[in-house]
Amino acid sequence: MKHNVEFDIYKSVEFYAEHFGAIPLQKFANFTQTPFTKNLGFSLKKNEEVDITTIYTIIPDINLYFELMQFHHPKKAKKLNHAKSNDLGVINHISFKVTNIDEIFNSFKKSDGFEFLNTEKNYKPEKLVAISSNEFEFFETALENDPKEKSKVCDIVSGIKFFIVKDFNGIHWEFEQGHSDIGG
Repeated sequence: MKHNVEFDIYKSVEFYAEHFGAIPLQKFANFTQTPFTKNLGFSLKKNEEVDITTIYTIIPDINLYFELMQFHHPKKAKKLNHAKSNDLGVINHISFKVTNIDEIFNSFKKSDGFEFLNTEKNYKPEKLVAISSNEFEFFETALENDPKEKSKVCDIVSGIKFFIVKDFNGIHWEFEQGHSDIGG
């Protein structure tokens, strides 16, 4: 049986809310940044500037935070091959909150069995650049209407630094430092 699958981030939010009690927390719609593109392993030289919508979500009963990602550019792969961050059809991304990202990055550079998504020779994880409060939204109305809360997120985003490695099974392992408002 063949299925044509088109990922819809909003249907996914509804699905996880209905089936697992997930609550969406923050949405970054059509997010684009050079450091973000590079950290995800895409090449600016190949016109792969990332345009992505990300929704951060929690399943409060088990204190599980997860992010849903919908890539608008570059376009997703036509077949499932586990080669890029925007492949469809599998959970291929596990994210860990860390406080020593440079140390972890250097240990992965020396280890076998993992491949960095960004394959540039001198690649190092970069901090994201500052955003404005209109580049994301809270799902909770009170937070969305609170300029101080919006400003806190803007400050946090400019301090986020991450990198992703892929293991031999095609699972992407993200190590992220600085996202202090998600995942407590």
